[in-house]
Amino acid sequence: MNYSDFILMFPEFSNIDKYPEATVTAWLNNSAGFVNSERFGGNYNLGIGLLTAHYLFLGTKNGQVPKILDAKTVDGVVGHYNTTSVTFEGAAFYNSSAYGIQFWNLLQLFGAGPMQIQF
Repeated sequence: MNYSDFILMFPEFSNIDKYPEATVTAWLNNSAGFVNSERFGGNYNLGIGLLTAHYLFLGTKNGQVPKILDAKTVDGVVGHYNTTSVTFEGAAFYNSSAYGIQFWNLLQLFGAGPMQIQF
């Protein structure tokens, strides 16, 4: 997948001031190393795109880990978000963006299982 294909698939990342082409391309190259073309088959580019979008989305948070509001009280009124129906147990970091959740789902569908990164 190249930059132009990625922007067609994910136009929300087309602002070159916020998402320079060099940055997007670097993440595309990185993501390609983690997506197995044999398992993803015709969805290979989608997998690379989702993983790249996940990293780019998290990068806009200035290195801060996204937080999900669990409960908040204002003037005696409690607000609570239940995200268990849209997140995956064991997906950890991938649950921190909609792109990561979709990528994790594809991993499970294509039998890739949990992503194993070895150092």
